[in-house]
Amino acid sequence: MKKLLTLALTVVALFILITPGLAQQETERSQQKTENLPELESRQTFPAGIQPKCPNPPVQYLGGAVDGFGGGIDAVTKSTELANFLLAHPPTRQFDEGGANKLFGHSFRMRENCKVCAVQVEISMKDQADFYTNDRIYIYGKTITPADQIWSAPTGATGSGAPGTFLLSAFLPNSAITNLNQQIFNNAPGHWLNILAQDDHMFDYVKLKIWYY
Repeated sequence: MKKLLTLALTVVALFILITPGLAQQETERSQQKTENLPELESRQTFPAGIQPKCPNPPVQYLGGAVDGFGGGIDAVTKSTELANFLLAHPPTRQFDEGGANKLFGHSFRMRENCKVCAVQVEISMKDQADFYTNDRIYIYGKTITPADQIWSAPTGATGSGAPGTFLLSAFLPNSAITNLNQQIFNNAPGHWLNILAQDDHMFDYVKLKIWYY
């Protein structure tokens, strides 16, 4: 009986000694998983062909409200350059504003003097009347000129004749990132990223994800 009691006490003592170590190992594993999440996000969200090793998680910028073209008109933000350009090319539109033949523009203020690793742009829009099938989206740097154009793409209209709602989502190519970084440091301090779109689409929101070094 005494031997059995001694054996039981030995087992309990070993359990007490081992348990803190196991708990500490589990805590360390949990912390490691949590700490690695930003790295996983920054390295695994890129499509084939665009896989830079960005060291930091993305910073998200949002223009407009994600409300399905409802809730009333949302104001755009305009850099001085974009405001001057739109003033010279009326009429213009804001978020959730319908109608044809109205340019759309919105500006995002980026981090100062920070090199960019990758950019994803997401734009929710709806075809309006007139010739919406030939519209394009443009991204400019400091000025709204060909010299500072960073990227351009069709809006994605199908040309079917029936106005439709669709989502443009794209990563900027490496050449655009190189151009953007040159502009950031040439125009320091501060930098605006200007979105400009032709002119027969209604816009719900514009979202940017920017991975900085």
